[in-house]
Amino acid sequence: MGVPVLRKIALLGLLLLGVSPTASADDRFPDVAALRAEIIKRMSGDPRFRKLAPDPVRPAGYRVVVIRDGEETEIDADLTNLFGYIEDGATSSRAEELIATHIGAVASVASSHEGQTELLVANIRSADELKQMQTSSTPGTSNAFMADPFVGDLAVIYQYDLPTTLSIAHWTEFPGRPRDELRKIAIGNLSKWLSDVSEDDSIGDSFPLFTIDGNPSLTPGLALLPEFWRPLEKRFPGGMLVILPRRDQLFVIDKRVESAARKAKIMIEVTWKEGFALLSNQLFERKDGALRPYAE
Repeated sequence: MGVPVLRKIALLGLLLLGVSPTASADDRFPDVAALRAEIIKRMSGDPRFRKLAPDPVRPAGYRVVVIRDGEETEIDADLTNLFGYIEDGATSSRAEELIATHIGAVASVASSHEGQTELLVANIRSADELKQMQTSSTPGTSNAFMADPFVGDLAVIYQYDLPTTLSIAHWTEFPGRPRDELRKIAIGNLSKWLSDVSEDDSIGDSFPLFTIDGNPSLTPGLALLPEFWRPLEKRFPGGMLVILPRRDQLFVIDKRVESAARKAKIMIEVTWKEGFALLSNQLFERKDGALRPYAE
């Protein structure tokens, strides 16, 4: 399943024209919360699922207990990818196929994914969102999410990479495993997606947008990979500004470009007006081998 290219290019084009993006192509789902409500409604009548609940913090998230082979598995599902594909001009029939695929994939998740290091990946999410999620968690598990501080308003979160969704991992699912070892494994698994990274130069080759084909919700995690940055450091020897406005986008801006910071802020503003899958409205720079808040 590819990246929502049409919607991505449309956003860039509208930025240049100074026009706000439009709503989803399928008017049944004007936003991801509407899609989530429909999926929860459908799954509520399915005996394979129980304890369905929208995530109180993430409009794209929901929780469900999957019953399979007599075992129950609790899943934190995320609809960011699915909504992006539907938003990318999907017809009603295609949207139905995508929804059915998502529900089927969630139903097929086995409890054996818990503690499976081969499924563990590192990603980036909002530190504030993570704090809210911890506060709203079941008592006794509020501090169990696998997460670390990162930079600015961002945090590193560790997730299971499951079919059609990413599910939050917990430290308690890896008893006796050193945390540094788990972090290295998660970064290594994420690096396997480097071959699926696509670049969109619609704005210009000095303002590329990067996305992971087939798993765009993992895109922000690219900022954690030295292998991602090495060729870019050669390409932009004068330094780079970096923005991660959405959970499926990573923009790099050549600092030598005139008004680079202003253009980056315009992109953030346009994305924030759209209001989907928001991640960070901060401006960063790649400096001395690390991502840092940008100070003008």
